[in-house]
Amino acid sequence: MDSPWCQYVGKPFNCVGDGGRWVSLASDRSLALVSRGLTLSGDLKISTTRLQIDGCVLGNVMAKSSIVTIGPSGSVVGTVHADTIFLAGQVTGKMVAAGQIACAASANFDGHMLATQLSIQAGARIVGTMALRKVGLLPVPMQECA
Repeated sequence: MDSPWCQYVGKPFNCVGDGGRWVSLASDRSLALVSRGLTLSGDLKISTTRLQIDGCVLGNVMAKSSIVTIGPSGSVVGTVHADTIFLAGQVTGKMVAAGQIACAASANFDGHMLATQLSIQAGARIVGTMALRKVGLLPVPMQECA
């Protein structure tokens, strides 16, 4: 049975919940994956339409025209900059989305969020600041997010 988070994420990720496990079923080659057990140190810049982080990124993630999903086993220490961000894991730093940031009940966030839409499921742990900006405005440069 699909979890509410997977149902919320919907078509782009076709999630399947299996006894507390969270699995993304990618159906095309436009997905970049940082798999469980993998740790990347340094900044990550992608040009695919989707990025899934199930491992650890110690650095900034720049995916301005992409959808970034940080799965329950995923973590980022740094800034995540994307069009849309789905958080089910952990981020310590900043999340900046041109569109939406959605946090699942399993999300653990410490830092600053900036988006045009924010949604947070009950149970998510959020520490820090959040800001909404008007639709149609260009993303705020990271230096202005303090």
